[in-house]
Amino acid sequence: FLSLLKNSSKWKIPTFLSLTKTTENMFNDPIVFIDPTDERRNVASPLSKDNLAKFISISSSFLENPKESFFFIEKEKNEHYLGNEFTIKFKKPKVVEDVRHGQLFRILNSLKRNLEIRGFLITSHFIYEDENYSYLTLFSPTILGEQEIRKGPFVWERNHYKKFSEKNENIFISGERYYSIKNRERRTLKENALHFLSSYKFPENFSNWEVSALPNKRLSLEKKRYYLILSNNKK
Repeated sequence: FLSLLKNSSKWKIPTFLSLTKTTENMFNDPIVFIDPTDERRNVASPLSKDNLAKFISISSSFLENPKESFFFIEKEKNEHYLGNEFTIKFKKPKVVEDVRHGQLFRILNSLKRNLEIRGFLITSHFIYEDENYSYLTLFSPTILGEQEIRKGPFVWERNHYKKFSEKNENIFISGERYYSIKNRERRTLKENALHFLSSYKFPENFSNWEVSALPNKRLSLEKKRYYLILSNNKK
């Protein structure tokens, strides 16, 4: 265990690991661990960049100050940390697990990137599966403001400005661009996530989905505990 932490505390992203003589990295993942039985497969592909970064940081923190609180977090300190939950579920398709997980993570990461562009702080995101369903979950404490600033064309792009002015009011110049202030149509995590997913091109295996919730509160609490480890040991 300590040997793992000592090594992982020195990792950088991306990280490449192999038990074979393979030195060529043909993958575009934050961490690559070549399958000893199949060099074309990365067994660490499900691990997200965010979770890998947390693990590297936690490894260093534990080595600097090892204590039991890294493994046990008091329940009352966890509530409200992650913010609002948004979960969708799919009927689990009968495909190979690696393929299924790869598709799920692509959907989840696309949704996460879109929400972050819109101004949301995503404190946690993960997939979960039971016997019948696959779940995608995100947490965010963010509620967007009533108004937003839209970036427009450069001041010398008059043709683009005419189109911009037809669709926008409260236009102003900052630097070398036009901007406008508009009332925001969608403010919550759920509203923005549903808007993105309504036009997202899902893989055929996951074309049917519905808004759901994590299967039980215990699972939700376990995820909160995991993602709180870093914040509670900064002191």
